[in-house]
This record gives sequence, structure tokens and C-alpha cells, in this order.
Amino acid sequence: MTSSHPYDGEFYARHAQEVLRSARSVVPWIIEFVGLPASVVDVGCGTGEWLAAFQQFGVSDILGIDGPWVPVELMHIPPTCFAAHDLGTPLSPGRTFELAISLETAEHLPPDHAALFVESLVRLAPLVVFSSAVPFQPGVDHKNLQWPAYWATMFGRHGFVAIDCIRPRIWETPGIPYWYKQNMILYADSHHLDSHEWLQCLHARHGGYPLPIIHPDIYMHLASRAT
Repeated sequence: MTSSHPYDGEFYARHAQEVLRSARSVVPWIIEFVGLPASVVDVGCGTGEWLAAFQQFGVSDILGIDGPWVPVELMHIPPTCFAAHDLGTPLSPGRTFELAISLETAEHLPPDHAALFVESLVRLAPLVVFSSAVPFQPGVDHKNLQWPAYWATMFGRHGFVAIDCIRPRIWETPGIPYWYKQNMILYADSHHLDSHEWLQCLHARHGGYPLPIIHPDIYMHLASRAT
């Protein structure tokens, strides 16, 4: 890692407990919606807190993918379950998974990498839990801040439909940062949807382009900075 890189061991250590606490709160809801996946890949996994939460629910087949700067010594998953990769290039791990997650990662890639990143995700799994920062959302090294419809359109080009079922469940849950509450959407391959009745029901209730909503926590945060 170079000294100019925005992520270092201190960054990951500072956020680890918050991310792990969030994952332990949200993963049960994801499992309720899609069932217990046999395998999960996390693209932009950081030090692996979300995968560790899935492990606690019995998912042993996991893979975390992130940049080579991630400090392996701080990992919450076995080092053998981590693959270093430049996320601005295509992913080809040589296999697929039942579920892919990518949370608050896509905004760190330049806009001309967005379509390729989504294409990599849909090749990994028929179900993708995805979140990405919206315009003016605070953060480190943000390069492509977009409303959810931007990403939904890209997923749609690959036959994936948005199911906005997670945000309503976690919107008022204490201890989960606003960026997860505000941005987390489930995407499903329409062919996979056709063969799973419970996903059809979810889509019937929560389908359509996800609304560009702002959580009160970020609104108050930005308002306090403006006054």
C-alpha cells in the first residue's frame, strides 16, 4: 500500500465493529428473503465482516474479493477465503455462487467502470444484494455517486430486476448506518425469479425501480453541516 491510498489498517479497524454489528442485524433479514444461501461472495468485502456474519448462520462456502491493500491480519474470515483483485477489471473467479453482495463499493470506481462492475456481479450469482452511495453522500474517495435507478438500469440490461424489500425492514433499526438503510437493494435474475415462487411474491410487493429516498440520518447530518 502506498501512503497516498485512502484505506489503511486504521481505517478498517475504526469501522470494523460498526460494520460487523450492521451485518449481524441485516443478514437475518436477507436470509429470510432469499433463504439460507449455500455460498456467498462479497465484492468489496473490506475485512470480511459481512461474510463473517453469514458464517455465523452456517454458510461455510464464502469468498471475499477486494483490493490488495486490505490488511489480511485484520480479516474476520480465513485468509484462504479472500482474493485480492483490482475491482476496476473484470472478475472471473472460475465459479458462481448462490448470493453475491457488494455494499458501498461501486461508488469508489470511476463512472466508466460502472457497467463492467455490474456485469461482473451478475455473472457471479443469480441474486445480488447491492448498495452504492447517492449524490452528496459523505465518504472517502467517492467517484460515482448515483441514485438507485442508475444501478437498476444497469442490472436491468442483464435481465435482473430490483426488489426493494430490505430497506423497509431495516429503515428504523437502531445501530445500522444510514448508508445501508438508504441504499441496499436486492436484485434477482428474472429467470431465477420465474422458478422461485417466494421471490415472485417479493417482486410483486417490492418490485419496480427503487425510489431515490434519503434517510433522515443523512438529511440531519448534511443539514447540520450547512448551518
